[in-house]
Amino acid sequence: MENNTSATPLFFNETPVGPSSQQTVIFLSGFFFFIEMVGIVGNGLVIFVVVSDRKMRTSVTNMFIMNLAVADLILLLVGIPDLVQFVLNRGWLLSLALCKAIRYLLVVSLYASVMTLVAVCVER
Repeated sequence: MENNTSATPLFFNETPVGPSSQQTVIFLSGFFFFIEMVGIVGNGLVIFVVVSDRKMRTSVTNMFIMNLAVADLILLLVGIPDLVQFVLNRGWLLSLALCKAIRYLLVVSLYASVMTLVAVCVER
């Protein structure tokens, strides 16, 4: 009997890592910039309103909403730039340690968002 196994990876990709076309760069940069700015302004306003008004800080629901805004802000500040650099460079160019740190922040903020929504539902 002979061995017919192969060492070729299942998802082998020979696409070189490098910049995308100019039209793709312009479109994606503008699109993600718009999403980033709307998200930062919206979540920042929610945080500002809850922190600045004493009455808003007394409600548990408002604290949950502020927690959701903070988690979403972390997701915006870490996730969007990470996604943009990955898509535009067609691959990961940064270090392994930075990859792990960014993934950790993204997962933690995503779980914080979901668990905050669950807490709001349970509290209601």
